[in-house]
Amino acid sequence: MKAIVVLLALAALGSAKPQYIEMLNKLGELDFKQMFADLKKESEVQDIIEYLDNLTIDVDYYVDNLQWIIQKLHANDTAGIPGVDFHHRTRRHPMTGTTMITSLADTVSMLPIRQLRATFNEKMAKNELFRTAIEGLKSDRFLTLYKALWKNQAFLKVSDTLADYHFDLKYIFEELALSLLGQNDPVQVTFQIQFDEFVDIIVNMESPHWLRQLGGYKSFPEFRKSLDALSKTKLVDHYPRIGADSPAFAKVDRFLKRHGIFVAYWADRTDFLTEYFAKNDHAIGCNEIIPTQESHRSRRHPMTGRTMHTFLADTVSLLPIRQLQSLFNEKMENNAIFKNAIEGLRTNDFKELYNALWTDTEWMNLVDELRTKYDFDLKYVIEELAPALYGQNVPLYTSFQTQFDEFFEIIIANAGDTINGLLEAYKQNDAFKTSLDTLDNTVFIQLYQDLRKLQVFQTLDAYLKRNDVYVPYYIDRFEYLTYRLNTNVTAVGDLEIKKQSASTRKDVTPSGTTLADFLADVVNILPKSELAALYTKKMSENTVFSTAVNSLTSAEGKKMYNDLWQNRTFQAVANAYANFDFNFRYIFETFVPALYGQ
Repeated sequence: MKAIVVLLALAALGSAKPQYIEMLNKLGELDFKQMFADLKKESEVQDIIEYLDNLTIDVDYYVDNLQWIIQKLHANDTAGIPGVDFHHRTRRHPMTGTTMITSLADTVSMLPIRQLRATFNEKMAKNELFRTAIEGLKSDRFLTLYKALWKNQAFLKVSDTLADYHFDLKYIFEELALSLLGQNDPVQVTFQIQFDEFVDIIVNMESPHWLRQLGGYKSFPEFRKSLDALSKTKLVDHYPRIGADSPAFAKVDRFLKRHGIFVAYWADRTDFLTEYFAKNDHAIGCNEIIPTQESHRSRRHPMTGRTMHTFLADTVSLLPIRQLQSLFNEKMENNAIFKNAIEGLRTNDFKELYNALWTDTEWMNLVDELRTKYDFDLKYVIEELAPALYGQNVPLYTSFQTQFDEFFEIIIANAGDTINGLLEAYKQNDAFKTSLDTLDNTVFIQLYQDLRKLQVFQTLDAYLKRNDVYVPYYIDRFEYLTYRLNTNVTAVGDLEIKKQSASTRKDVTPSGTTLADFLADVVNILPKSELAALYTKKMSENTVFSTAVNSLTSAEGKKMYNDLWQNRTFQAVANAYANFDFNFRYIFETFVPALYGQ
């Protein structure tokens, strides 16, 4: 057992801070054996030693081993201890401070609790000597002796002396010792450990799409510069400094720790992940990311910018909110530790401390530094990204786009099979197939990037984004749909196209042979009344939706749109696609509004 403790402690020493080293040096100078010999003169100490002896627990053995451990750590000596290899452990815990007591706490957090507990249970069942000792330590008699020990002045003097070196005997007896037997969870990481269950959902469901997005962002110099700089810094190094310099942060930190939330853990995980992002590794810890060439996801979101901030925002938009929310609700019902942490964050006491933090000079200096150097917005990360990882917010910046899927579901449910039948009929025509092939092989998102070089297009695009209308989203969805149209369509993303019976299916005769004819026929068979009813409901009840729509129909929006059509470069692009029966004006002014029942 002592080898385990030394092994973990030596690993922590590899990146220890000066205060940690200073305390260790001083502890190395103490003579624990002599201190204990002096304490044996006290009656309360004698009573507890005698009781433990009867349980075959030799206190001298543990004192000797404590002296041995301190000397090993002091000398940074690994002789006789199994070698330490790099650990690819994803459920890890960082240094939560710079002192001896935080070192001990972090050592507890790294213990393999499950395996230790299994050994403990096995010995309780099969080893009578072990079981007798443990039962004796749980008895009322031992509790009485233990309480008396903490009232003895000589013992308290020794305890205070060790506390000056940040060596907390109470923590050793009541936390560390129990943890070595697997008998308590490391409280400081229990909430954190559960986060990995949410990460598992994200990696398993969305990692290919996220990896594709990361690769796209890496083509932008602005993002690459921020990511490279962020991956080389250590956010966790800011933790002890800001804790010492900012009283407001210290209060928040203490409150969070009381509820099992450790800021240093999250800073360390961020450092850990940005290193992987910079390398573009295909794994996060032990979770393999399997990239795919084609996404079969319906509710996806494209890149909405070129910076670290928009990357984080787009990452939120990719999260499987429904599944994450389901796990969150299950934990709130069944997991007391998780519930306690979340309820702590929701209290008025915490809200007051948190609001005060954002008026603190030292904290705001750190916020400004991270935003300036790395485009890393702490306020967004804390208030938007973090809750989203637990399924606790909807990405508002894509809310108008997200609502489009509600209209799309109506279309698939009511007319999907009919549209599919119409499509199969049109595919018999060479003119239609040529146009569809051309669209399927066009990278429209690249066209969007090229058009953004036009000031008139850039102005309109910026206006639409301010009103939550993202052109790249619709381009991305269009690329996805043209691919599906050009293959055998049985489902669109998560939406299955169900075959209707001959009596209920509405067969439509093609009105022509071209792509333009097909689009017009689709408009004619859309479930207009159902779509219009949903549109009217959203315009009256949903301010996000109505704000976006009103921006498109406002005088300002119409002027920008008309100005775009006056631009000769844009006209040339539109004319080129019109040659393939893909009329931009018809798409923008007739087809898209029809999808909303308008």
